[in-house]
Amino acid sequence: LATGRITRFKPESSGTVNFADTVVRSLLISGDNTLWVGTESSGLIAIDPETGAVRSYVHDPMVPTSLSSNTVASIFEDDRNRLWVGTDSGLNLMNGETGEFTTYRNDPADPASISADSIFSIYQDRGGLLWFGTLTGAISKWNPRSWSFGHFKPATTGPQAFSNPNVTAFTEDYDGNTWVGTFGGGINVIARDGHSVRHIGHDPSDSDSIGGDRVMAMITDRNGYIWAGTMR
Repeated sequence: LATGRITRFKPESSGTVNFADTVVRSLLISGDNTLWVGTESSGLIAIDPETGAVRSYVHDPMVPTSLSSNTVASIFEDDRNRLWVGTDSGLNLMNGETGEFTTYRNDPADPASISADSIFSIYQDRGGLLWFGTLTGAISKWNPRSWSFGHFKPATTGPQAFSNPNVTAFTEDYDGNTWVGTFGGGINVIARDGHSVRHIGHDPSDSDSIGGDRVMAMITDRNGYIWAGTMR
């Protein structure tokens, strides 16, 4: 940062990952300083930045405790240092000691299962609940106290109407409201009490509106401003 120069990181070859052909979709530095890399088709990669050593985790249809898919869209470490991995075929919870995964998938016969299998985004609110943004299934919430899923099922009309079910990003403002970015529907702000939803969308006639409705990332800075990255 002091020089403004960019250094390309070239980790040691793991024997299973061709880094030249790897498309990166998500990144996380965990509490133990491991760099976790979620890829488009090469699974999950763990890199030691100090040594360059690489571990890779891929889907193996013969091993039920392997990663559920090689397409990793989101990675998150919760406040208990548990690693969650969102893929296009289920949500994975990693056992840090064994490297094995427990996979959570939607079960149409079980209303308490996760709402969809494609997990775009993961977030933990100040109360400790984990929010999972899905493709077409809107939002699932996981309660670590009860070890169970619940759902935020937005209405199609009225004060809780959601603009789009494809949830790509989360952040929380200083008042405890949850901001939910969607792919095609702009931003939905869920009131802290959960009783209302406010929509923020792109308006071509308003230069002060959000730049686009396909929201890919959001973050709240230390001054309370919320930044949103969009795909126009």
